[in-house]
Amino acid sequence: MANYMRVLIGVVIGLVVGLLITVVVIVAKVGFLVNTPRAAHPFVLAALFVVPALAGGLIGAFWKRPSGRT
Repeated sequence: MANYMRVLIGVVIGLVVGLLITVVVIVAKVGFLVNTPRAAHPFVLAALFVVPALAGGLIGAFWKRPSGRT
């Protein structure tokens, strides 16, 4: 059960990071978004959310908790 929670927390953190990246890209008018055809914008914006969310989920799934023993 704890493993699912770590994955869920990782995905949520990834979505927040994706939102921040998207806001920065839009505000800064980064070249790769400005120079893409308008029809491709939804796919680029979706990728800006999906990639960090997927990475966060994978990090949460495979992150090993440190043992309490020393």
